[in-house]
Amino acid sequence: MVKSSKPNRFISTFVPRKDIKVRQAPQYMGILATTVLCVVFLLSPTVSAVDPFATGPYPTGWYDALAVWEDVPNIYFLGGNTTLALWGYSSEYSRDRYLDEAAAGGMRVIMGFDDAFINAYSPVDVAGILDYVNTYKDHPAVAGWYTADEPWYGPRTPLSTMQLAYDTIKSVDDKPVFITFTEYALNPVEAGGNIIAVDWKNAYDQFLLDVYPTRTGEPEFSRLENEGRGKDFKNDMIRAQQASIAADRPWWAILSGWGNNTDAGETGGYRLPTYNESRFATYWALSENPVGILHFAFYRTGRGQASAQPGEPYPYDGGQWLVDVWEPQTAELNTLGPALLNGKIAGAVSDDATDIRTDVYYDPDTGKYYMVTLNSTTGSETPTFTVNLADPPGEKIISATPLFEGAEPEIPIIGDQFSDAFSQYEVHVYELTTMLLGDANGSDTVSADDYGSVQANFGDTGVPGLPGDANGTGAVSADDYGSVQLYFGATRAMGGAPVPEPATLALLGAGGLMLIRRRKRMRKVLISLMVLSLIPALAGAGASNPEGFEGYALTTVWDPTVIGEGWIRYGEDDPLIPGRDPEPASTNTVNIAVGSEPANTTQVLKLDSTGNGENLSALWYQSIADADAGPVTTTTFQFMPIIGHGNTEYRMSISRGTGFSGAYSWSVLIGRGGANWWPNEALHLSTYDYNEVEYPGPGFVAYHREDIPGGDFEVTSSAADNIWYTLEIEEDNGAYDYAAWVADSVNNHGSSSRARLKIADGEWNAWTGWLLHEDEDNGLSYTKYASSFSNGRIGTYTNGRTEYDNFSMVWGSPVPEPATLGLLCIGGAAMLRRKKRR
Repeated sequence: MVKSSKPNRFISTFVPRKDIKVRQAPQYMGILATTVLCVVFLLSPTVSAVDPFATGPYPTGWYDALAVWEDVPNIYFLGGNTTLALWGYSSEYSRDRYLDEAAAGGMRVIMGFDDAFINAYSPVDVAGILDYVNTYKDHPAVAGWYTADEPWYGPRTPLSTMQLAYDTIKSVDDKPVFITFTEYALNPVEAGGNIIAVDWKNAYDQFLLDVYPTRTGEPEFSRLENEGRGKDFKNDMIRAQQASIAADRPWWAILSGWGNNTDAGETGGYRLPTYNESRFATYWALSENPVGILHFAFYRTGRGQASAQPGEPYPYDGGQWLVDVWEPQTAELNTLGPALLNGKIAGAVSDDATDIRTDVYYDPDTGKYYMVTLNSTTGSETPTFTVNLADPPGEKIISATPLFEGAEPEIPIIGDQFSDAFSQYEVHVYELTTMLLGDANGSDTVSADDYGSVQANFGDTGVPGLPGDANGTGAVSADDYGSVQLYFGATRAMGGAPVPEPATLALLGAGGLMLIRRRKRMRKVLISLMVLSLIPALAGAGASNPEGFEGYALTTVWDPTVIGEGWIRYGEDDPLIPGRDPEPASTNTVNIAVGSEPANTTQVLKLDSTGNGENLSALWYQSIADADAGPVTTTTFQFMPIIGHGNTEYRMSISRGTGFSGAYSWSVLIGRGGANWWPNEALHLSTYDYNEVEYPGPGFVAYHREDIPGGDFEVTSSAADNIWYTLEIEEDNGAYDYAAWVADSVNNHGSSSRARLKIADGEWNAWTGWLLHEDEDNGLSYTKYASSFSNGRIGTYTNGRTEYDNFSMVWGSPVPEPATLGLLCIGGAAMLRRKKRR
């Protein structure tokens, strides 16, 4: 049996409580509360709906349950910011804990009611509703109220019941009230010629639509359009937008993020969508202007109740789906969030293909334009887009840069047009990039140097913005001189001045010494400071005991312990871990082996999960007391990708954090291939950052991501380039300052990480930029960054086969370059010599 591939990132200790008894209010209390409610409405002004979702991040998250407060940090770490949480089997403790965890992470919760309060079979429990709302309405995590799930279609709850529940809530709180409708409630053919969401508009403030088209035994991209009853996803989203306009009420999409728990014998025919299915569903829904995107249901998918289904388009389990599909998709929505909230720009871009949808959004925070396109049918398309968007003042739109579709090159926009190819139901998101007019040499400043660039490249033609092209036409001509003259002196923010090299700093220091050479007293002070400044660099650094794997016995069943060897191994099917399925050691192994290539024939760590594609994990502790004692912590390791799993995918992830899961200060991910992964190589650095976006409230966690230069490697199901690579990651342990980092990340990179790559015996490629990670204790019970990242834990997981070697961690003040030391010493010696002569 093929086992699911899951990276052990999710808490799974919750046992539903079935001993909670529903509190029934005495009948006279309901009558009394109803009377009071009527008086309130007669004597008080109408309570209007205040929308907490109108500001902050674009709502993305999960349909969940208040009973499982442990879900909150997992949703948070995966990038979610909102939950709609059912009452379920919750207790007062679990509800309080759920909200406290959400508030700590800046998440927003739409609170579900006890079914005993609002149902189709008994009177509305007005007293119960009032008590519940008054208990929780002032909690900082509570952003709305959820009265019913599919009340019209399922239990046939009457409108009068929903109206009384709504009026009761609004008598004491102005937060929005939500109802979920099925697709049938929005289809007049199914609803007797009516649109229920319109008929019921006075009983809610915002509605949600849930549609789950992915079913077992059906191919990818089924049930999307006019395939029969309940098989019309695209038109369901269109009808939701139409109902939203007719009712004058915002709408949300609840999309599929679940499958049947076949391991427990559950049937019903639901399966998890593939990466491409889910991404198309999200962006098709977004094209119909929902104000939030949720998925159903984390209390199932995040808790081991969505089984692997071999042979289906997505064969793995829910834990793996969250990492493969939902996390990268949520990262996209968090990137686009401010622009999505700002709304579409009508008529900004057109195309010549009837099956292509195109929308443009503007991010008022960054000034960026995003173009979202999707092929809405089967078959390939190669549309031509015409950019009708007015150029920003002093700039010209010259290219469309793919953001999330792998390492695709930017596409030049020539004469306001560009083309691109789409496979079936494929989504492309572009950033429309600009050049500064007059800037012929790409320096972000229009100066006399640009005249020289025009002259040096005169007569050249090519893509807009080529060297010498000051007006963005793609040709260097006399007109470019005029553009330089017209925009002379214009600048565009560059994110800060570059940091001088150490040798440059030393030369500047020597020059300073020469200027003050006649000031005897100052000379003594400077010499002393020079010597003292070298002491921390040379003596304040520390290092782990480097791990080269030479001290272990060669074995294919390595089972280390932290106490004995500084390592823990973990595998979902590890036969050596009690409670795991016993399988032959040769299926998936964590080995101490001899390197398989002449470039490294020493002993190495070899992780092999090609047997079933699980994520084999190893965690390196090395008992480092405080690896963040100095300004910089540097981690290096070597790896060699060998083969992937099952002709579909290869993954290697290594991160520094609390363990196999949770927050990290940096994470390097390598991936390639497969319908459930990126089609091309992916090598990137990412960091978690609390309160990344500044807005009123406690903030939320998102992550920064950047490709690591030089990651051009090949991993297939049967072979690889078999090259050893070295990765180096630097962490700046300085103070966290988000505003300073945004203004100038080159010079202000406290609590940031960067990475670079090289072939083991080659030259280093360029560094990534500094990516920010929070380094403060924000009071989160699951994210105390200041302590989590100080002990040197390095976790890795492998899907496929990889060899690792030579782990090390160094911390403290960085040691100056030899040339810098030499210049400092020469400068000091010269000063001492001059003193002696006098």
